[in-house]
Amino acid sequence: MPTNSPKIRRTVRLLTASLLLLVLVGCVTESRKLGSATDENGLPQEVLRVPQQMQDLSGDLLRYHAKHRVLPSTLELLVKEQFMSAERYSALPDYLYSPSGTYKLRDGRMVILVDSEIRVERHAWCIVREPNSQPRSIQLNVTPVALTELEAAARRSR
Repeated sequence: MPTNSPKIRRTVRLLTASLLLLVLVGCVTESRKLGSATDENGLPQEVLRVPQQMQDLSGDLLRYHAKHRVLPSTLELLVKEQFMSAERYSALPDYLYSPSGTYKLRDGRMVILVDSEIRVERHAWCIVREPNSQPRSIQLNVTPVALTELEAAARRSR
């Protein structure tokens, strides 16, 4: 059978198209895996487990705010007013806390608490207050913030 017969050419084209389709499907699947394995900052999801203490503290701050319409001036007030147990308070790591916000990030969020220990490379876990036009309600999120962003916010606040 000659090599340039229509049957062989059709078979070669079909195999080439199938191989190309398999390669493209493999690339899309791989990029989806990579895309779902990282966050918007490119940090691996397995690294981004929110520290439970910060998550709990964020909830305590929200409950305090719901009762008093302001954030506590110090974290000790959470214990004094029984939003947090003394044992939990004594187990907290060293946090930098400022109810009015230590730093304002470029996107308008205010950093109200920073974990002094770097748990994610080049990022610090923070509790941020989301921008809100309603003064009686707040939204807090626990999120890693790039150290470069914190440094830039510190320079802007001087």
